[in-house]
Formats: sequence, C-alpha cells, structure tokens
Amino acid sequence: MTFGILVDMAAAWLRARGLRTALATAALAGVGVGESVYGLTVVADSTSPVYWSAIGLGGVALLTVMLVRRIRGPVPVLCAVAGTVAVAAAFLVTYSWIGGAWGGI
Repeated sequence: MTFGILVDMAAAWLRARGLRTALATAALAGVGVGESVYGLTVVADSTSPVYWSAIGLGGVALLTVMLVRRIRGPVPVLCAVAGTVAVAAAFLVTYSWIGGAWGGI
C-alpha cells in the first residue's frame, strides 16, 4: 500500500470543516514533525540540520495556521494538537524500528 493516497486524502480534507480538518492537519503536521525529529536525532550526520529543521517548522506552521484559520471548537483543536503529537511519535517509532530492523533507511 502506498501512503501517497492517504496524504492526498488528508490534503483534500484540509478544505473541510470540523473534525475532518483536524484529522487531516494532525496527519500532515505529524508526519512533518516526526520526520524532522527523526532526521535531527538519527540521520543528522549525513544530512544538513537545516533541512530537517525546515520540515519540522513546516509541520508546526501548518498546525498553527490551521488552528488560527480553520479549526474551531475544543474537540477539533484537541484532536489536531494531540493527533499531531501522536502521528509524530508513531512516525519516529516506526522509522526507528525500520532502521534498526533493516540496518538503516
């Protein structure tokens, strides 16, 4: 299964309202933040930290902009913020496991 389809769906859901927007934001921002943390902690020796920092800042910027402009209500806000953290953590754990199991990505 390719994850491109899921990313496309999340990008389309950014234009929705309510919980869909929060879930889409959490998915996309979480991937950016998770990849940034992975890059800065695991593969920083081979790639510039500027690249990884920019990805992380992009994820945080997406979350911030969506919270300010589109996501309303306590449940969607909590979903977007907690979801971003959860997706970032899952991304970091999964990539670390894959890297350990297969000797690196």
